[in-house]
Amino acid sequence: MSQQYLYGASIRGIQRFIFETNRLQEVIGASEIVERLCGALFDSFLEEGGFSSADCSFIVRAAGNIRFTAENRAIVEYAVRNFPMFAQRTAPGITVAQAAESFDGSLSAETSGRLEQGLRTQQNRLQAPALVSPMAAVRSRRTGKPAVDWKDEDAPRDAGVKQKQEFGMGTAPGTLMEKMFSSGDKEKYPFDVEDICSGSSSWLAVIHADGNSLGKVIQGLSSAGGESSGIFREFSEALNRSTCAAARAAAEKTVLPAINEKGRKKYPVRPVILGGDDLTVIIRADLAVDFTMEYLRAFGEETKKNLKGLAERTGMKSLEDGLSACAGIAFMKSSFPFHFAVHLADELCADAKKELGRRTGFSFHKIQGSFVRSYGDIIERELTPHGGLSFKYGPYTLDKAETLRTQVRDILKAEAPASG
Repeated sequence: MSQQYLYGASIRGIQRFIFETNRLQEVIGASEIVERLCGALFDSFLEEGGFSSADCSFIVRAAGNIRFTAENRAIVEYAVRNFPMFAQRTAPGITVAQAAESFDGSLSAETSGRLEQGLRTQQNRLQAPALVSPMAAVRSRRTGKPAVDWKDEDAPRDAGVKQKQEFGMGTAPGTLMEKMFSSGDKEKYPFDVEDICSGSSSWLAVIHADGNSLGKVIQGLSSAGGESSGIFREFSEALNRSTCAAARAAAEKTVLPAINEKGRKKYPVRPVILGGDDLTVIIRADLAVDFTMEYLRAFGEETKKNLKGLAERTGMKSLEDGLSACAGIAFMKSSFPFHFAVHLADELCADAKKELGRRTGFSFHKIQGSFVRSYGDIIERELTPHGGLSFKYGPYTLDKAETLRTQVRDILKAEAPASG
């Protein structure tokens, strides 16, 4: 068999790019860009160079990660030389780490391991920004970055804001919403924070969830005979399918009933990241716990179903019962900066993983301060009155969380800090 090539790209700074603004339309536009950057936009990038996605055997192309094998060395060389600039033009502010490996015969675990090590090395190297400007340039008043045009007479905007606004305009942007609502009405897609909040409350929630011990699962696949890109591709596709199906199941049980409430015109949720094993959504606060519980439960069921064939072929018993996941929920006022809440939700998810291991569960916190440093700082300042006492009760497993269904409304109404 002729020599082949393995290419890998990891998009960095996704959360910072998406949540550097508190305007929902721009958050939507940024999430659409990131979602398409691994899909349709990458296809158009290949076409610009005279290539086609049909020339590549994709292993992963979701959640900011691209992996493919190709027999044509020129495709890999073109991607290495040009994709970082294409990505920064499309999504100003993100960076791309790349690596490539050659191999003979079937793709081996050793070759994949070298590629991942190369990506980790590249991620630690600073990348120069694609857009530079003189010190005297007019700057966006919201971001401080050099402006490229004016949306109106007194609102200069930078390249990133321009791209986000253009991708987030009207009812067209719905790639992620379509994943969550397969038969959804585009007229009901929310584009403003007020569309998500309830009429009587300005509380929102940011939920972040991802799978447990995925690194160990991938190592297990390699050890169990993953001598072919087909094994990794099948796992990646099954995992992505499971995540999307779990999000749809959770939405059907918690969000769709809410849209039928009197006076509701928009879905009270907006997915921001949905792919691979990652889920990040902005949702009406009183629906957050129910949505999280339904999603985590469905994720386990869907992975058990979709990974059954792979478990039988590889002999990996750890896949027979499916995968587990953990989540973090940050409750916030609609005026609170999204990026603080997203960072906190990510830390809460990590806290749940640390405490629960491979079990399924979640942690949550209600933000009532004006600034959030870290969850560790919150535990020390708000949840530890003095030595030997703690108000930190989480994380919650699904059976333990059943009691929360009747408590969340009281927690959100409380003036004093409340946390799980």
